[in-house]
Amino acid sequence: VLITICSLGLYAPGIQRKMRWFLTIALGVLVAYITNFIFWTTVKLGVFETVYNQSPGPCRVILVNGSEDIVLLQSGHALISSGLHEIKSGSVSSHIPPRDGNILLFDFNKPEDNVKKLNLLSSSTFDPKQLNPHGMSYWQDPDSGTVWLYVVNHLLDGEAIEVFEYIPNEYSLKHVKQIQHSMLVSPNDLLVVGPDSFYFTDDHYFRNHLLKVIEGYLQLPISSVGFYDGETQEARQVASSLKFPNGINMSPDGRYVEDLHSQMLPMSACLSCLNS
Repeated sequence: VLITICSLGLYAPGIQRKMRWFLTIALGVLVAYITNFIFWTTVKLGVFETVYNQSPGPCRVILVNGSEDIVLLQSGHALISSGLHEIKSGSVSSHIPPRDGNILLFDFNKPEDNVKKLNLLSSSTFDPKQLNPHGMSYWQDPDSGTVWLYVVNHLLDGEAIEVFEYIPNEYSLKHVKQIQHSMLVSPNDLLVVGPDSFYFTDDHYFRNHLLKVIEGYLQLPISSVGFYDGETQEARQVASSLKFPNGINMSPDGRYVEDLHSQMLPMSACLSCLNS
């Protein structure tokens, strides 16, 4: 629309010379912005990338109802979040068939076996039927070896991090607690760095679905990475002005936390949260 207005203005009868120059410059800036936007959108979508098939070992297809995240435990057990569906204005999006949220198990010690659906044990704050799992991370107690699984859960009325105790010999996840905070706006993934302490990515700034769509299409750098402190039960922002921060993980040397779509954050950001 703006391009059309500027173009018509250039040829409108009786238009002053200064205004014609202004419209010419405005039109050039607008075209340059749109061209830049389209170019970087295609780059982010991987249009110009070459993808090579990699075969690190024997591979086979495992059929699951969608897989949003996978965490590999030291035991060789891979836990898979499955069944994510989109929430629009407090209801499940209608363009995706209804499906149950589950946590699945694939045992790399028995690669010939198929995935197993873990039994989700309910609690006073958790109904397994309301599980809508996204990103996951885990913490293993160095003394007991107990594994605590943290799962982003998109509820119909808000966002939460569900904490489970993994009981491998029973193929079960026992719900322990639910963590909610006002800074969990649109959590995508999380990285647990201690008991109930974790980084999390908010992939959108807005909660409203329409505003989320606009934010995404315009690639607005207004999203963030936060840190939740399990001791104080408070959260704070550790990185801002990001475009759709997605998966998050730690560098092998433990010095940096890296977000897939944005930047590397020094671990000092986490330490400052713990110390202040």
